[in-house]
Amino acid sequence: MEHPSHAWIAPQLLTFPLPPLLHAVQMLSMKMIASRELSARPGSVWADLALEGAVVVTRDGLPMGIITPASPATLLEDMQEIAFAKARHAVAGNRKHFPPAGRGPVRVLTPAEAWAEFER
Repeated sequence: MEHPSHAWIAPQLLTFPLPPLLHAVQMLSMKMIASRELSARPGSVWADLALEGAVVVTRDGLPMGIITPASPATLLEDMQEIAFAKARHAVAGNRKHFPPAGRGPVRVLTPAEAWAEFER
């Protein structure tokens, strides 16, 4: 039995949702491209996107963004996932600054102190 070519696999990846574990593995093996390559050869980047499922855009060797596939049918869900990921990162960053409940001194702010913190 012959193995399917990449040309056959790519449309399948775009039309069938991946199980969560396979999706995680796919996200860990994203192709990295320089921002100049995106500017110079956008067609090849779109082809890579179809094969890879996502592409990391770098500048000076550092990751600057991720291009992921979208469609009119999934755009709202895709945008929600991005918003949720940003919120998770924000919460994780805040947890670094505050001790877990029950560990260390925790002081309840008065309404005036809370408002002053809010206005800062």
